[in-house]
Amino acid sequence: MFYFLCFFYVFIFFLLNSFTCNVVVWWVVFLMMTLVFISINKGSVSSMVNYFMIQEILGFTFLLVSVSWVQLVILLMKVGVAPFHFWVFSVTNGLSGWSVMWFLTMQKLPFIPVIMYLSVSYFVYLVVLGIIFCYFQLFFVKGYKNMLVLASTESFSWLVLMIFFSLSSGLLFGLFYIIFFYFLLDHSGSSELDSYNWETVFIFMNIPFAMTFFVKFFSLISLFSSYTFLLLLVLFVMFLSVFSLGFWLCNMSTDFNFNIFKNRSYWYWFCYPLMFLCLI
Repeated sequence: MFYFLCFFYVFIFFLLNSFTCNVVVWWVVFLMMTLVFISINKGSVSSMVNYFMIQEILGFTFLLVSVSWVQLVILLMKVGVAPFHFWVFSVTNGLSGWSVMWFLTMQKLPFIPVIMYLSVSYFVYLVVLGIIFCYFQLFFVKGYKNMLVLASTESFSWLVLMIFFSLSSGLLFGLFYIIFFYFLLDHSGSSELDSYNWETVFIFMNIPFAMTFFVKFFSLISLFSSYTFLLLLVLFVMFLSVFSLGFWLCNMSTDFNFNIFKNRSYWYWFCYPLMFLCLI
């Protein structure tokens, strides 16, 4: 019953931000969302304190600044949109199961109308830069849970990009994404152990015909009209990822001799990065 009440509050806050252009009202909604997060995660003191400190500092700065693009950057930091997601792991490391799902989905929902209101033309390039940054960061992230959080952050950036071009389509896919996220994490996460596995991580990265795959696919369709070169570049990378995915899975399913990378440096610098293109 408590979680249904939180869902109701989030829905009300989303509608309030959608029909209001007052900075003070936005700030009050952000504060209420912080209180909702704290009430849900009372058992995780470190995550609760880290989230509260970050949100309140950024929220106070958002209230004082009157420049729209600065407010947009601050808001992207509050939500954790790439490349401003540096603080996300300090919060998710203390969360598990349902709390992870809430933080990565419902907690961000009331911020979307404000992001759309403050967005400008170069906002698209900033989001694409954040997506590329997530791809590179995947090389350095350890642990299934952190990889899942990073992949979800990247997928949310695609969702924001889609909403920028079509609000109704983006919100529809956002709804399906939340439902998909809930059912997947409900069986993949445990409150006692970080039990996320490779299958879960792959689904959130870009396994064909998974939910995030369609989010990215329709986001690319939205880019057709205005950003042709950028679209072709992304499609080229996705084309390479198909081959790299098959290459990587075949090697992981057999007794692959990784010493070949040590003996042939040119093979290492060519094939090894292509193997990791399946993360894109």
